[in-house]
Amino acid sequence: MISFKSIISGSSGNCLLVWSGTTRVMIDCGIHSVKRCKELLAGHLGENFELDSLLVSHTHSDHINYSALRWAQEYGIQVRVHEKCIHQLAEKHFNGYNFGELRLEMFVNVAFTIGDMVITPVELRHEPLHPTYGFVIESLAGGGRIFAATDFTTGTHIDMHMAEADIIFIEANHDLKLLAKHPNYASRFHMPNGRTAEMLFNMRLGRRVAPKAVMLGHLSHQRNTEELAIGAVRGAFENFGKEIDFKLCAAGRYQASEVMVAE
Repeated sequence: MISFKSIISGSSGNCLLVWSGTTRVMIDCGIHSVKRCKELLAGHLGENFELDSLLVSHTHSDHINYSALRWAQEYGIQVRVHEKCIHQLAEKHFNGYNFGELRLEMFVNVAFTIGDMVITPVELRHEPLHPTYGFVIESLAGGGRIFAATDFTTGTHIDMHMAEADIIFIEANHDLKLLAKHPNYASRFHMPNGRTAEMLFNMRLGRRVAPKAVMLGHLSHQRNTEELAIGAVRGAFENFGKEIDFKLCAAGRYQASEVMVAE
């Protein structure tokens, strides 16, 4: 059994938490002050910030930054970054500070274990200069699989991972009409609601059994709303006369989500 929740999600910061009976893993920590890291995460991790590892999807500052690294070093938290991102992490976020005691570990494009979890990195197509990864997280004890992926532009190469996950956390970044009102160059590197909706419909069409839950994440503040993102998915299913037979929700920008359990 593996539990999952979003702590924050959006262009101003991203942070997910996955845990089992013995292991706790965070995916990204895009919180922009050491003080806020401590205040926001204390209620989720405990006063001593017990955490087995912080996985970094990529080095954009809404996913990892100087303040989060200072927090991680202070509490001895292991930070795992893909080998392609190690030098980029230092160049973008060390800011001349001595991170000599930071517990920095690399991962590559093969599965690895943290405690009683198996983590499989999934390379995503995002902004070309920033290698980006989603993660499949499974229980070594059997039962429970989570797939988390945001910050990408096409989903054809991740269909197989959605097809096998109990819980899916996936980006629905922007609504095209709102994007037209509020243009943003960076939006071309993110998933619009309609494309995410199409992916989820095709995922369900190809599965014998529905996933337990799908959570939409990384919604743009100016260019999306929870209602628009969820409505796009519902509309894709309704257009083909299909019912959504799994829990569908959207992660809050500043509020933690409910806990979802994969087993």
